[in-house]
Amino acid sequence: MHNDCAVDEESGKPEIVLSYIGTKGGVDSLDQMAHSFSIKKRTKIWPFVVFFNMIDCAGVAAKVVWSKKVPRNCYAQSDNRQQFLIQLAKELVFDQVKRRAVAAKTMNLPYRINLDTVLDSLSASCDQSGTSSKRQAMSSSSKKTPTSSTLSDSKFPASQKA
Repeated sequence: MHNDCAVDEESGKPEIVLSYIGTKGGVDSLDQMAHSFSIKKRTKIWPFVVFFNMIDCAGVAAKVVWSKKVPRNCYAQSDNRQQFLIQLAKELVFDQVKRRAVAAKTMNLPYRINLDTVLDSLSASCDQSGTSSKRQAMSSSSKKTPTSSTLSDSKFPASQKA
């Protein structure tokens, strides 16, 4: 396709450059969507930069695929990518949190309480869709005693199992 050095007569630019300019709109859109809610951290370690970019692109791709697969009337939430990514992250870590909760017998009491609280909030978040509720967050003070506070949290639609 672009094996020759053909130059466009009107603009004087190589055809490969014109082809790139004509198709870069999708790349710009992807970059814009990935930048709007990114996991990137400041780092000079290039494998981390590549990995963070891959995760950002995978998040955009997952949202696009999910939007095409699930009809709009199946979920009540607005078409918000940030909410989708938060719900996706919760569902991806849910099984690992459950495994850690089973093995939590060797953990200190504040960690077990915190893990149980997170597991409860994750299971409620993954089971319900589109409702508003409150969850408890455990935090330990400087005296190492757990205290709870109630956080308002909006529930997001769980991804549909095919």
